[in-house]
Amino acid sequence: LARHPDGLDAKRLRALANRASVVQQEQTKVRSLLRRIQSLQPQKCIVFTQFRSTQDVIVGTLRAAGIEPAVFHGELGWREKEEALERFRTAMPVLVSTEAGGEGRNLQFCQIVINYDLPWNPMRVEQRIGRVHRLGQAHPVRVINLVARGTIEAYVLEILDRKIRMFELVVGEIEEILGAWQPHGSFEDEVFKRWTESTDPRVRKRRFAELAQHLVFARRQYQEYKERQDLLFPSNGKEHS
Repeated sequence: LARHPDGLDAKRLRALANRASVVQQEQTKVRSLLRRIQSLQPQKCIVFTQFRSTQDVIVGTLRAAGIEPAVFHGELGWREKEEALERFRTAMPVLVSTEAGGEGRNLQFCQIVINYDLPWNPMRVEQRIGRVHRLGQAHPVRVINLVARGTIEAYVLEILDRKIRMFELVVGEIEEILGAWQPHGSFEDEVFKRWTESTDPRVRKRRFAELAQHLVFARRQYQEYKERQDLLFPSNGKEHS
């Protein structure tokens, strides 16, 4: 964009490009990831990222540290995907995957999910976790979220983790909660709107606190509905647990 502004503010774009270049050189987040993976070995873990370029950086960093990861993304052919998952299952301690790895794969032999970047859509986060936290999983699943303070991801994580305690829910329940909330547009749209319309940090914090309260109320509604359902249909509830 800085090279081809196409009618945008070229000076501001160059300034943003320079800041991005500095951030890229520091690589503090990927170093934090590397330390965490080294501390977890020999346990297997899946590292999820949304972006192919980010995946390349993570893979390069791991290889430079002597950790050979399995790599999974949507551009691989069917056989290549199966081979990557088999290498992860049998030999390699880490799988670095894009969102393609969160779809239709059963990876119960792994118990650790690391979200290198956090999607704004909670159901996509749940989909990632659902690859390992499913029928056949014999161990507790640990979810590690890497976020930088003061970012949109930090606000989203505050809502998902501390307010509605998403990581304590059964897979599928977050969709019910968001369905009860019924926002004007998607959850991602609401997050983006509140971020861009709030230039003052105090206003932004208040706007996200309001969003969190809406979701807390939606979770409470869902829990009440679930409790009534268990009373009406006990065979679907704790009777068989």
